[in-house]
Amino acid sequence: MSKRNIDDSKAAADAELGLQAAQWLVSLSDPEFDPEEGFISIEARNRAFIEWVRASPDHLRVFLETVESHKHLLQIDAERLVDIEALLREGRADVITLHAQTPTPSVALSRRTEVPSRRRRVAVSAAALVLVATGVIAWLVDSQGRYTTSVGEQRTCKLEDGSFIYLNTDSHVEVTFSAQARNIRLVRGEALFVVEKDSARPFTVTAGNTTVRAVGTQFNVRRRDEQADVAVVEGTVQITTGNEPQRLTRGERVQIARGRVESQRQRTVEDAVAWRERRLVFHDAPLAEVAAEFNRYNRTKIRVEGEQAQQLQLSGIFDADRPQALMLYAAQSDAFAVEPDGNDWVIRAR
Repeated sequence: MSKRNIDDSKAAADAELGLQAAQWLVSLSDPEFDPEEGFISIEARNRAFIEWVRASPDHLRVFLETVESHKHLLQIDAERLVDIEALLREGRADVITLHAQTPTPSVALSRRTEVPSRRRRVAVSAAALVLVATGVIAWLVDSQGRYTTSVGEQRTCKLEDGSFIYLNTDSHVEVTFSAQARNIRLVRGEALFVVEKDSARPFTVTAGNTTVRAVGTQFNVRRRDEQADVAVVEGTVQITTGNEPQRLTRGERVQIARGRVESQRQRTVEDAVAWRERRLVFHDAPLAEVAAEFNRYNRTKIRVEGEQAQQLQLSGIFDADRPQALMLYAAQSDAFAVEPDGNDWVIRAR
């Protein structure tokens, strides 16, 4: 069986589990027991739910994802300006765009939308939850504390303390929590950390020889071999590189290499986290560096040959998923040639 067929089968299985999980969530959160569901008592229903959860680790994973997705849904269209039922009946769920915010932990699971029919509420809730659980918002649960994205993929990971890790393309983090500390190792790639406050357990991110420590804040870290870029979105962090610790506050961005901390004054924190919107921002960047950034997000690679082409300075904002924009830019210049190389592309001086 091909990888694509395997992925399609897994997606179909997750969709079916998502529907089951959504139906269980609606049933369990409804204070009015309905014997029409087929259970003679609440106790029988609860036993059936426990059996379903224990049947497979995937059942627990998908149910937890569904619970988190439900919390997100409670914050979308809070004024009920959109007729979700009508959109689902018309098959127009594609017109809804979700802008995911950091969930509010205090949102009550039991909050419900009043609709005339309980059966219809189950169907609508299940359909909406499946849309979210199978691709709109990705929630990862890894019993070993490892979170990974592939090329071009971005994911949101909620940790057991309520903190969030937003993983960028081709990234890998390892999470180790104890009663005294919350330790994260950025093995490769880039991540935005939104840290839940807990003064008794410092939150520490290690990227190569660089350690970033925070209590309750938001900061972005990108690892490039033994080099690290750190940008503070909110709050304060402490950076340790083997020398004296250095504190960074909101709006500061630095690059750490060979034990030295250098300020990146020409690059803003907003630029550093533009990847959350899948945007690439460049300020007088060499063309070779620009191509390398596109290569992080796409399987089609761009290679820049020749020092003249590699050192060309470029400024601009690009869509990370459209490497053809860079090739069109180069093709417009008489100084460069753009040629295919199998599935990839080469930019070189004429």
